[in-house]
Amino acid sequence: MPEGNSGNTPFIFNATLNNPVQGGFMVAYTTNDGTATLANNDYTDNDGTLTFAGTAGEIETITVQGVGDLSIESDETFTVVLGAVTGAPAGVTTAGSPQTGTLLNDELDFGDAPSAAQSGFAGTYPTLNANNGARHTLTVGGLRLGATVDAESDGQPNATSTGDGADEDGVTLPASLITNLSNDITVNASAPGLLDAWVDFNRDGDWSDAGEKIFTSTALVAGNNALSFSVPGGASLGTSFARFRFSTAGALGITGLANDGEVEDYQVVILDRAISVNDVTIAEGNAGTTIFNFTVSLNTPAGPGGVTFDIATQDNTATTGNNDYVANSLTGQVIPEGSTMYMFSVTVNGDLTVEDNETFFVNLTNVVGAGVADAQGTGTINNDDSATLT
Repeated sequence: MPEGNSGNTPFIFNATLNNPVQGGFMVAYTTNDGTATLANNDYTDNDGTLTFAGTAGEIETITVQGVGDLSIESDETFTVVLGAVTGAPAGVTTAGSPQTGTLLNDELDFGDAPSAAQSGFAGTYPTLNANNGARHTLTVGGLRLGATVDAESDGQPNATSTGDGADEDGVTLPASLITNLSNDITVNASAPGLLDAWVDFNRDGDWSDAGEKIFTSTALVAGNNALSFSVPGGASLGTSFARFRFSTAGALGITGLANDGEVEDYQVVILDRAISVNDVTIAEGNAGTTIFNFTVSLNTPAGPGGVTFDIATQDNTATTGNNDYVANSLTGQVIPEGSTMYMFSVTVNGDLTVEDNETFFVNLTNVVGAGVADAQGTGTINNDDSATLT
């Protein structure tokens, strides 16, 4: 029998007397560990004695309580053994003992996307079992997203889609999803399988509208998978929610039971403006300095109040310690309303040293007023020196 997720599940064993016995009798019984153990609180010990009146066809029962839990484990067993018969005339024996009780693993993974009351949207995402919420059967070492998965007795909806806890670690999303752009994500899989996923682009509390399924049975390999999807220009701006389902079978819907894998729900933010910084490659020069001009740009003009950000250089193979370039760090920079561009200059020092091409980074942080499409630019200092041995 399924063990259940909490409380007790009664396992009832019947002991049946086939022929009448004058005066009746008693028989002892014991419960014994198999792969299910008392030490692990898998079941409750029940050792005792059955008393028979001696009537043909008489049935006496032994009840052993299985203990429910949310542990992902293999099916486990215990046994019930009939012992010595006492108080009976000769000829009364036992047969068919021991009998086995099997605690079936029944753990499931549910999502945590919110109800209408929690999100403020018109609809309630199908998260709870009562709504045929998405759920996946869990087994030891089974298919999953990310490093961990845990079991729930039902869906865990909350306003930020974080009710399922720390095991929501399989999908790395950008800080915001930008309309009319391709948005990059990383999906981590424990083993090869198929991904189905949705984003609620019109923010109405469901994933049933045309174009909201972003991946259909997309094959994943074990480890990190780089994927991308486009956000339509007409998407509603603001906070919304996404669902990712990973399984062997694929072709999953937003509801229902899958025989393996995991479901993960995420809160996302949809914006129509994104900031990025480009890469620059220039020869370093043999003396003096060379200016590397990085362009910080928006895909659409800045709105009221502009877009603010901090910008700074960071060493890579080119370092300020080796005098390759001059560090530059600015805070509170602004692309004003109606504008789309900002220029950031980095001074690179020339030399006559023959060396590999070297790189440094330019990082955008603390962006306000836009999403982030590309927060890091790379400056590549091309070696233009040579040496001759004579």
